[in-house]
Parts: sequence; structure tokens; C-alpha cells
Amino acid sequence: MDSSTLERLAAGGFGALSEQEATDLGPWCQEWCNATGDGRFAIIGAILDSIYIWRTEYEESGGVPQGLLRSIEVCLTEHLGLALAAEARDDGAYWADNMRREVLPLLLPPERWPE
Repeated sequence: MDSSTLERLAAGGFGALSEQEATDLGPWCQEWCNATGDGRFAIIGAILDSIYIWRTEYEESGGVPQGLLRSIEVCLTEHLGLALAAEARDDGAYWADNMRREVLPLLLPPERWPE
């Protein structure tokens, strides 16, 4: 696991990762933040963990609506590339935080899923 896995996610969305990579990527981001002091990776890791937990929880009950999942994927890929490409850590954290503010509200419980 390394930053190229994040770059693949940014370029190709959820389908660019194996199930194992999706499971491991959030914790790897936190470890990378701890090793480098680059806070954008803590934000990205928390977002990825939240998405993974949310998807896993609702996979058992028939899965998440594809339209909702696609909306999350679009927000994720649009901002992740910007967060990773930023040369300055604070700029990267800015884009990662924007991603957090757009993605997390989309992690809705089933009773709030769009029809």
C-alpha cells in the first residue's frame, strides 16, 4: 500500500481498488500521516474509513443505491486528486476537508436514501 493506491482511487473511483485495498487504505492513510506529519492523510483516511464502514453496514441489507454511491464517488474523486496534487500540506488539507464536508453528509441511513 502506498500513495499510488490513492492516486488510482482518485483517477478510477471505487472500481479501481480491490476489496482488500479498500479495507486497508484508510488505516494506511493514518499511518502515513503519523509518519510524515501530513494532516491531509488523516482527513482522507477518516473519510475512507467512514465510507467503507457505511457501505459494509448496508451491503448486508441489499446494498446502497447505485445513484447515491455514484454521487459519493464523484465527490471523492473530484477532491481527492486536488488534495493529493497540492504541493503545500495546508493546501492539501484544505481540499481534503472540502471533500469531507461534501462526502460525509451523503452517508445517509436507508430511511433517507433518495427514491
